[in-house]
Formats: sequence, structure tokens, C-alpha cells
Amino acid sequence: MRQCAERLSLADAVFRAPRCVPMTPSRIRHGVRPVSRQQDAETLREKARPDANLVGSMVHKLMESIVSSGGSVEPHALCQDICREFEADAAKYQPMLERVYAKMYSGGYPQSNGESDLLPKLLHAEEVHCELPFSLYQENALWYGVIDVIYRENGRWHIVDYKTNADGEELDTVYAGQLLAYQNAFYKLTGEQADVRTYHIDIQQM
Repeated sequence: MRQCAERLSLADAVFRAPRCVPMTPSRIRHGVRPVSRQQDAETLREKARPDANLVGSMVHKLMESIVSSGGSVEPHALCQDICREFEADAAKYQPMLERVYAKMYSGGYPQSNGESDLLPKLLHAEEVHCELPFSLYQENALWYGVIDVIYRENGRWHIVDYKTNADGEELDTVYAGQLLAYQNAFYKLTGEQADVRTYHIDIQQM
């Protein structure tokens, strides 16, 4: 959890329980629930992009690094380090990461499910926690994964799940089961209510 985790004050030990299994950022796996047809179609579209998983992972790392540092990181060096960490072609991916960085600092990406300008909220939140692993047993299935970011503003908790999908339409519906698992896990582990939403980082827009 890096610097972000050092400020963690809500059930940190529970989130880090041994049975929690960190997964690829923004992914969740579960036992017996089939995926919806919409989500299955989305998965097929993502497989059509050979670098979809790599791009998603690097963008998640970028957002985590910005938020965890309180916005104090230098963009060029950060994006260069991320490419190096993921052994990615810097000539191809570093400009993309730098564009995401610039976009998040200039109002964010248009969203159909809430505010676009997310980054200032994360940087000025009362509390903010990044990349939290969890596990939850519900409805005869074990759900486990990583919550991208949780923040508290004006005493209320908010869960945000970053998405870099090619198709950004109705992501809250496509990933409804995943978002509900996040919400339920947070409540079960902390006793606190939180709203939950996706945030679409539209790589293709740039």
C-alpha cells in the first residue's frame, strides 16, 4: 500500500488478512457466479486488444502513485519508472501515461455516472487508501480482489474502481456484481457504508 497505507486507520489488519489474495488491479475473481453476458462480451473485446492488460495495469499503477504521493511526483520520471517496472516499451507507453497524468490534472475524463474531476477529491480527501486486497464470502461464492481506491469526503466513504475498457458505456451495470462485492466487503469489514462507482479512463480518447 506504499505511503497511502501508512495513513490507513480503518481495519488495516482485516484487509491484510492472510486469506486475501491480491489480483490484477481492478479485477475480481469469485467461485461459482457466472459472468453476465454483457461482462463476457466486454472480456472478449478486451482480448482483442493485445496490450489491454498491460495498459490497465500501468494506468492503475500511475493513479496509485499519484494519490499515494499526495500529488508530489514528477510526471516524466514517474511514467518512466512505471514503464521500467512493467518492462514495457517506453517509446510506446510513456507518452500514453503522461497524457493520462495531464488529463487527470486538467479536469479528468467525462463520466456518465458522476463527476469527472476525480483527482482533486482524492488528493484532498480526509482519508484515502489505495489498492486494498479483500476477500468476501457471499451467496455461496468467494469473492476476492483488490479495491482500487477508497476515500472519505465530508464524513462519507466512496469506493472508485478505475476502468480502461475500450467501451466505456454502462460500466456500472456491466460490473454491478463486482461493485456490490466491494461495497459489501467494505461494510462487513468496517461497519461503514460507502457508495461505489467505476471511473472510466478512456485511453482511446487521447
